Amino acid sequence: SSSSSSDSAVIIEGPRRRTKVDYVKLNGDLFGDAVLDGDEEEKKDIKQPIDRRAQIAALVALKKKNDDDDNNNNNNKKK
Repeated sequence: SSSSSSDSAVIIEGPRRRTKVDYVKLNGDLFGDAVLDGDEEEKKDIKQPIDRRAQIAALVALKKKNDDDDNNNNNNKKK
């Protein structure tokens, strides 16, 4: 019974008192102002999507070139 009366003494009613925080200033204080300009660095880290059609076209062209080179080398050996 006495525990219930001591529990009610701990409960505080009313709005919570909270200190206003300037998060932009806090970020600058913790990490420096350069971090706020980090958008350009983040963009560098993002990989660009691969254009599959361009990649396939490049591979086909490379294979064709290699096949042509192989055919030319075989023709030269036969002569």
